[in-house]
Amino acid sequence: MTVTAAACGLAAGQETSPPDNPRAGQIVELEPVRGVSGRDVKRAAIGQIPWEKLAPQDRERVLEVVNRSAMFRRMPGRIIQCEPGFYQFLVENPNVVVGVWQVLGVTKMRLEPRENDGYLLDDAAGTVAHVKYVLNSPSCHVVYAEGQYSGPLMLRPLQGRCVVVLNSSYIREKDGTAYVSADLDLFLQIDRAGLELLAKAMNPFFGAMAESNYQQTFAFLGSLYRTAAVRSTAMRHLAGQLTNVSPTVREQFVSLIADAARRESEEQIRDSENATGPELAETPNSEDPGVSIR
Repeated sequence: MTVTAAACGLAAGQETSPPDNPRAGQIVELEPVRGVSGRDVKRAAIGQIPWEKLAPQDRERVLEVVNRSAMFRRMPGRIIQCEPGFYQFLVENPNVVVGVWQVLGVTKMRLEPRENDGYLLDDAAGTVAHVKYVLNSPSCHVVYAEGQYSGPLMLRPLQGRCVVVLNSSYIREKDGTAYVSADLDLFLQIDRAGLELLAKAMNPFFGAMAESNYQQTFAFLGSLYRTAAVRSTAMRHLAGQLTNVSPTVREQFVSLIADAARRESEEQIRDSENATGPELAETPNSEDPGVSIR
């Protein structure tokens, strides 16, 4: 899914701290941690959902999925250096991320905004779904999706529903460097009883696939921030090529790109002053490639 971003030991209640001087947008490998799907973890995940913040109708639908889910997975942890506003924008506008993938030629997926009603997802591999954010906040995003999968081995489309809960936290060092960490819980409900049993049996396999997609997406968010910081002109050009975003969203993206570039320039000036003294410092010209943009 396109709104995925990482965990940093928060699932186990571990206290996290930023690594030593990672590059902007870099994903940082922590101790190897696999996703978990035990009953106690699932119960804890359900208890962490801010039910009081959900609208009554949304609360009912989310509750049905999490209580009847054939598959549950809590994703393993990562941490990236990224400004909270940049991260939150990408999480809450997943069509921007998909649009970037399309421009780069790495996906045929389509994610079309529907006015005041979420998104229509077509992954070009048999899955079509309606995706709706039922909660947006800096610390928690809850996504509800319902749709169907039609594959070559399926006699009829497989109907299902999914709930994704993304809990995010932010760390800022004394020098202003910002880090983002998160844990993501995935609940999947399947309508047909026989396939529901199969999904439970195949939970480790499906879970591993979900983890891989999740980690790659989160790493990509970090790469986008890095590229915005050091190649803002190319990123603004890329933003102009997006076809599935509104003018308002595009303007917000361009503004965040400019903010990332400004922060990077200020940070490099400070680093240069610390190394040589203010009178000798010059504005550096970073050549970090970040995301490859042709």
